Amino acid sequence: SSLPVACDASDRVMVLHEGRVVESQPPAELVAHPPSLGARAADVAPAPLRRSLRDLLPLFALVVLGLGTEWILRRRLGLR
Repeated sequence: SSLPVACDASDRVMVLHEGRVVESQPPAELVAHPPSLGARAADVAPAPLRRSLRDLLPLFALVVLGLGTEWILRRRLGLR
């Protein structure tokens, strides 16, 4: 069997065959060819913008303040 060893810049392929290295022509699928697809506009919607948790800091502070106030009121009323 033949095993590819290296590809040369001049489009030659070196092949290891029965203990010796021989040159061979590259298969047709490895030969460079012009791209078969042209450029076109994307038809996918962009991903929605994500909000950082830092943007929600005032809401977080309001929740902590509310829970802290409830806890203080419950302690003063003896509702543990």
